[in-house]
Amino acid sequence: MMKENKQSTACTQASPELSQLIAQEIRNKGPISFERYMELALYQPNLGYYERRPEILGKAGDFYTSVSTGPLFGKLLAEQLLSWSGQITWQERWVWIEAGAHAGTLARDILEHVAPLELPHPLEYHIIEPSPTRRAWQEATLAEFPQVKWKRSLADYPEPLAAILFSNELLDAFPCRLFEKEACGNWSELLVCQSDEPPGLQFSKQEAPLPKALKPLASEELPQGYRLEHSASAAQWWHDACSLLKQGLILTLDYGVTNAELAGGLKPASTVRAIRAHRLLADWLENPGQTDLSSAVHWDELIQIGEALGFKTVKLTSQERFLMGIITELQSRERIRLATPAEEEIPPEDEGKLVLNPQALKTLIHPQYLGHSFQALLQTRGL
Repeated sequence: MMKENKQSTACTQASPELSQLIAQEIRNKGPISFERYMELALYQPNLGYYERRPEILGKAGDFYTSVSTGPLFGKLLAEQLLSWSGQITWQERWVWIEAGAHAGTLARDILEHVAPLELPHPLEYHIIEPSPTRRAWQEATLAEFPQVKWKRSLADYPEPLAAILFSNELLDAFPCRLFEKEACGNWSELLVCQSDEPPGLQFSKQEAPLPKALKPLASEELPQGYRLEHSASAAQWWHDACSLLKQGLILTLDYGVTNAELAGGLKPASTVRAIRAHRLLADWLENPGQTDLSSAVHWDELIQIGEALGFKTVKLTSQERFLMGIITELQSRERIRLATPAEEEIPPEDEGKLVLNPQALKTLIHPQYLGHSFQALLQTRGL
């Protein structure tokens, strides 16, 4: 997500129903983890941020993504999926699985690009979607593509299969626990509680051991107040996704950090971000249900999970390098060209060539935009 480093002056109010639900849970159970708060604020049915409306992306939404720049990202990814599919031993069908499809825009861009092509096997495009609300958005977007099939979760597959499984900006939205270093060197977990003066939500602390995955990162050099976050659900999802593939590739493009960055203090105190209307909020607990919350993916943890399951790590690279690799390959086959300034409308194709929109390409790969904000992790099994 491309996000400007400014504090918000927006006056959007939180959903009263969601605020009341969170307050009631705190009254009944005491302070809740930040992980639980994120779960409610983002995914509570009919009330959470990702349940309210599909139009949260782009200029009129809260943040930009690669998908919101236009169809170019989907077209480039489609070309990569086509290339990778030639490396897999298929039986009767190709299977591409997208997780975290939101309103289905990326799926539409990919399927529109491959629709005119004659593929060696029929293509099934699966979407993993646990939310009935988001599935309804996707069904409306993808009504013209009968090859799309939906699964509620990875567990819905009866057995492992050959497939390409990918996601774009999914894992950074998995709920996470939040920890802070104390002056004595111990660590406390930040919990969410109710405040009377002023009324609202605030953080409280409870001494707690760090999760196993964070312990190697908690160096003595980290200053007091330094925060680390960990998403057990993101790690479990990657484990389950890798376990689903008996042969194939797993790709995620997301906002993430390495262990060296986490342990070396080469980042702000915590990678958690709250954003609304393209502005970062200082108060992460402000307006639940109206504010996007995310935390950086821990790349080293995912790499270790995949490799422990027999996967080979092919690359962890910037989105810029990942997309430029696709473009370079297409250039070598004379399958791509850059649109000229005189072309007011970007043609869908040019004698079989993919035509690059210069402005969209700049947004996707320039280091000041999305090129370095996101990274791509690719692991393979059986190739």
